[in-house]
Amino acid sequence: MKKSFMLISVVMLALLTAACGDGTANSNQPLIPLENPQSDIITENDTPIGIVPESVNVPEIVLDTAIDRVKGDYEGYRDIGLVLQRENGAEFDNWRLEYVEHVYDYDDLGVVVYRFEWRIHTTTPDKIILVGGMELDEDGWLLNTYPGSWYLLFDTSGDEFEFISAIMANDSSPSNELFTRDIINRLSKNNDIDNGAH
Repeated sequence: MKKSFMLISVVMLALLTAACGDGTANSNQPLIPLENPQSDIITENDTPIGIVPESVNVPEIVLDTAIDRVKGDYEGYRDIGLVLQRENGAEFDNWRLEYVEHVYDYDDLGVVVYRFEWRIHTTTPDKIILVGGMELDEDGWLLNTYPGSWYLLFDTSGDEFEFISAIMANDSSPSNELFTRDIINRLSKNNDIDNGAH
């Protein structure tokens, strides 16, 4: 009787252990924080979604704005994608900020200009169709715009930086007439909105 009871106990313990596991069975699964499931997912190669170089040295609002723009671009590619890429079967799984740098001050306008660049990672590099100024490196990181062509504008006339707009300019650069005219037009539109013009 005692032997039978011990045998039954051992069998039950074995079944319970098999059902519950040892607590490590899911250790290789993606780590997804509840607040923002897409921000820090750990991929198979232990690389978090979103990479920002430690060398970036800009005000927090500038970095946050750049990251928001890059995340939006990545999420668009991941979920919707440029029609040409998605129709060809391209898939994307990560983004990387390349740099954010101060490039020019319009003291008379109270505007400071930062340039930034990013890449998004594809798991299907053979499916990428390069158009315009796009570049794709050997590790699958896609520059999906013209190099050095994106800028962030901030209003410095108040006590704190205030984001004005992002500009894509591959045929002009800060300080030249075309770029300056674009900034003045954007400031004028912002003033019209602030003043309730329709």
